[in-house]
Amino acid sequence: MPALFGVGTITDPARAPAPTPCLTPGGLRREKQESPKDEAKMISLQSALSAQARRNRKLLSEASYLGPSVSSKVVPLRIDVKGPASADQLDAVVGLGAEAASTAISSLASLAKIGELDHLGGGLELIDPLLLSMAVADGESVDYTIEHAHTSIGYYAALAAFGYVKSKDVVEGFRRGIDIAGHVSWLPGGT
Repeated sequence: MPALFGVGTITDPARAPAPTPCLTPGGLRREKQESPKDEAKMISLQSALSAQARRNRKLLSEASYLGPSVSSKVVPLRIDVKGPASADQLDAVVGLGAEAASTAISSLASLAKIGELDHLGGGLELIDPLLLSMAVADGESVDYTIEHAHTSIGYYAALAAFGYVKSKDVVEGFRRGIDIAGHVSWLPGGT
């Protein structure tokens, strides 16, 4: 009997695996023989996809900031760049900076305890500029996006200082789930 599409010679057609329809690059249909090795790869792929689907469901079920609504109690600090900031506004930014720095450092320390700390300190120096930007920006009418992963701990800490997210979530959750991921994802207060 001739070889079927380069798979090999089949001497007993009853033992041959059922052919699977497939498309060629030109779009024509032909029959392809599945080998036991291909079948094992497919089972392995299906197993991996099922395991990933379970992990995805678990991550989503544990997410605090992904859902139909998110509620935050935000510090009502808005600074108008057209005029000078008041002493109270400047004191508020300094206080928020101290709180955000404490959150960021605690988060990085918690990562160090589990051996996951690497080059994340760069976001610490950006806390003050991020806080000032948030105080000036109109977050209600404009969505902002940060496209630089190395700032993420500083930005999450700034969001926590303002009250958009919980400091505890930043400390315990940074780079451990989808809410406070290593790269900034959607959160109340902007991304």
